[in-house]
Amino acid sequence: MMGTLSLARLAAAQTEPILQWTLGDPILPSIFSAINDSIVGLKISSSPCNHDVALLALTFAPNTQTGVYIGLTKSAFKLPGTVWFNTTMALCSALSTDCTGILMVDIMLTTQHVFILTSLGLFISKSLVSGQGSLTFSKVDSFGKQQVDYLQARLWYSSSCFLKKLTTAGDYISMELDTNVNQRVSCLYSRQPFTQWYLCPPPAGQLWYPGGHGVFLHDWQMDSGVVLSQHQDNAQVSVFRMEGSKLKRNTIFPAFQFDFRPRGMMFHPNTYNLYVYGTQVWLSNDGGNSFTQILALSNEIITSAATCNEHQEVLFISNLNKLYLSRAGVARCAQLEKTIVGSSAVYCGQNGGASVISFDPNAPGGLKLESIDTVSQLMIDSMGCSHDIALQYLSRKKVMLLEAFPLLDDAPKVPCFLIKLHIGKHIILKSGGEGVIIQVFPGQAAEGFLAKALVDMLVDFQGVIVVSVVLNVTNRAQNDATVQLTVGGSYDFTRVNTGAIIVIPGASSFLIRRVDNSTSATALATLPNLVPPQSVYAVEWLLFNVPANAWEVTEGRCKHTLQVPDILIKDGIYYLAFLERQIFRFSASEAASSFYQKRLLSVTLGNPFSFQVHINHFWYSSGTHLVNISIFSLFYNMTWATVTVQMPGASLRCSVTSFTFALLNSCPTELYMTYIPEVAFSEYELLYGEPLDEMDRKMLMNLPVNYKPPSDSPDPVSLSSNIYNADPSKPFEISNYPVVQKTSHFKQCKFKTTRQECNCTSELKLSPLLIHSDCRERVLRLPYNIRKVKVTLILQRPDYEDHQLSPVCFIKITELNNRVAWDIFAPPLHSALERLRLYLTRNLNEELYHPEGLKIGVNAYELYHFRISLFPGCMPCDLEQEIQVYHHNPLRTSIAQWMLSLGGTTFVCLIIPFAVLYKIHGISFVKKAIRNLKKRQPRVHPYTGPKGKGNRRSGSVRRPVQA
Repeated sequence: MMGTLSLARLAAAQTEPILQWTLGDPILPSIFSAINDSIVGLKISSSPCNHDVALLALTFAPNTQTGVYIGLTKSAFKLPGTVWFNTTMALCSALSTDCTGILMVDIMLTTQHVFILTSLGLFISKSLVSGQGSLTFSKVDSFGKQQVDYLQARLWYSSSCFLKKLTTAGDYISMELDTNVNQRVSCLYSRQPFTQWYLCPPPAGQLWYPGGHGVFLHDWQMDSGVVLSQHQDNAQVSVFRMEGSKLKRNTIFPAFQFDFRPRGMMFHPNTYNLYVYGTQVWLSNDGGNSFTQILALSNEIITSAATCNEHQEVLFISNLNKLYLSRAGVARCAQLEKTIVGSSAVYCGQNGGASVISFDPNAPGGLKLESIDTVSQLMIDSMGCSHDIALQYLSRKKVMLLEAFPLLDDAPKVPCFLIKLHIGKHIILKSGGEGVIIQVFPGQAAEGFLAKALVDMLVDFQGVIVVSVVLNVTNRAQNDATVQLTVGGSYDFTRVNTGAIIVIPGASSFLIRRVDNSTSATALATLPNLVPPQSVYAVEWLLFNVPANAWEVTEGRCKHTLQVPDILIKDGIYYLAFLERQIFRFSASEAASSFYQKRLLSVTLGNPFSFQVHINHFWYSSGTHLVNISIFSLFYNMTWATVTVQMPGASLRCSVTSFTFALLNSCPTELYMTYIPEVAFSEYELLYGEPLDEMDRKMLMNLPVNYKPPSDSPDPVSLSSNIYNADPSKPFEISNYPVVQKTSHFKQCKFKTTRQECNCTSELKLSPLLIHSDCRERVLRLPYNIRKVKVTLILQRPDYEDHQLSPVCFIKITELNNRVAWDIFAPPLHSALERLRLYLTRNLNEELYHPEGLKIGVNAYELYHFRISLFPGCMPCDLEQEIQVYHHNPLRTSIAQWMLSLGGTTFVCLIIPFAVLYKIHGISFVKKAIRNLKKRQPRVHPYTGPKGKGNRRSGSVRRPVQA
């Protein structure tokens, strides 16, 4: 299986555009042996949709080595297949100045381009999807007169595979600059094709200051720009709307302020998690509106970050080469025991975990790869912390812990166990006992304590001793936390009891701070307001002897399990049709949980304006948390968003903490707009039957061979190019007109000699589409005394319920044989809909109709072929339906048959007046009557619309007639 998987991954990687190009002169990694000591770092940028494909660039120490050297891999650097290029000359050829001293600074691989930042400027490749061969570069010269120190610059890009799959909008890339050179510029950003660059806005009401930095990232779900800007010793994140390719001036919501200077910002790929990092790390689940702190460092700075999609890992790398782990959807962080050397880099492949890559010219491919087992490498979070902790039971499964001030005067007076960064972590008593920190209240504890926290117990604390002697408590005043404990009887205090906890059910607990003698000790009361002065407090109590350094805070074992619907795949795309509702059911369970209705799941929607979402929470009796996500597609344009289901309380030891998929509000390929006739026919009846109406008239019309609909002009010659019931071996119905031959074009029967060769299947014979007109043999017959066709349209999709068109949908109607003798009959619309229809008609210069109660009136005879098109603004679908109807012409019916159908009395009544007139006036009356009838013969004239208007096909519109 592993071999098959590897081959599949390699086959998928071969489709990446970057692999079709050479990036310069091919070289062997062994040539770097002489300059190995000059290499100070590696820059890695992977493909947005396949992280196995990546570029790696070498960076050198100043004044040691020059040149641009890039490695390209298609196997996540795991096979000796990394190809190396000397890209120096490929870049220098784009310069008009001296190329001496060029150094690599940064590299970025986007969906269609390669960006290389050097000491001489920024270079952009030609489009990677435009072919193959030797990749050429051009230097970006759109910075105007700005003075840029490229050695201090850095590239930023919000990578997303969803962006590549779901949208045609171009990528955005930004360049962070050093404002020591130019105080007016801190960062620049541009949108594909990267010909115009814009300045990032400074903090509101301020200017960029020397030493400040700015970072721009494009939020591809909300189409907004997220800007991290610094000012002196603080920073802020602002979110702006995009107007074209440029940021608008006003922010979407107030800027979020930080009290430290971040070094970078990153969107987690394919989710809506935004990280800001530096001496602290903050996480936002809503695109920059609010943040939660997940890490705080002292004398250390996070300089870069890497993400692993397969195991949902987020790794932060500090300037001291330490590694810190977080996971998608989990607002916690922990240090790893693993460290890296300065010239190494952290990299994640497509389906693997994190690895440390080091340059080794003697290794296969010139690189050494070392995997990181992040679970086994997790360190204890409270390393070096030795504060005493008091225990106060609130119930059997819920306790309050209080962290005491350190006994040494020179020790830091800040909590190290009970801090907000440890919420969700486990606090463990080494002698036995474990709980989960649920809430932390810094600075709100009783006197003598630094902080307190609520803890849900998982394992009861061990090492307890039951003491049955009188305990006397003496305090100086009510609510005084410092008390004097005195014991009588056979029990004596010893130095071992320093740091011990006395627990009395239903009363305050005590933390022994100092043992004065065998019968007296000084302690801190956890609930001093419950301790009366000078009282016999208890005759039986519990004693927890806690030795020094007995407490630790760490990540607990993985107890959470996430169940995902079978129809979804990780990082997949789910298509949701217009007016369709879909329910996704997720469930999560926690092993050995005894808490009723504990919320284990949270849901984040990347673009809340794209769908109507309702979330319902349920719990099974077993404690399993069930979430029903009901999503309704209501919007009329193509929108999309990511949906992330997270387990915020899951341990960092869990390999799965969240699940992300994308919803696309679009038109599925199997969605159709269907015309529902007033009378339904079976397939057999449409092909072979002879259904009759209530007056025994045929309801279907057999079209003549090579039939062409007539023109509505006085000349009966058909000018339509469409042929129905085609047979290339037979002549046309009106073959004595040469124009008929010239304007006739076969479709299915093109280049065929007989109808059998046309391969007209039953499906093609039933199709109303114009492209299948050659095969159409039978159509709906409309009696001569009926001139209106009711239009009823529904939306159909296999395995889904049928839907009526939305009330705000409009349609366009076109006659495909250039016939103009037809009208539209529409009932009165609501005033708001009518105003909308008139507005669209006026601006689009084409008539739109509301489908409800719509009827088409035909004013001439024979075949009409209508195409009904859905207005594109109604829904993200280009849907069409066609209707064919044959209006029967009674003049073609046998007059003798008509006369025979009359009754005898009716026939005599018609003949007698003519006989009397003939007797009086003779044959001259008959001739005169025939001449008058010829003059008054009715003609069907083209419909020209209302007075003063032309018909729709001459450039104006057809107005509906009120039914």
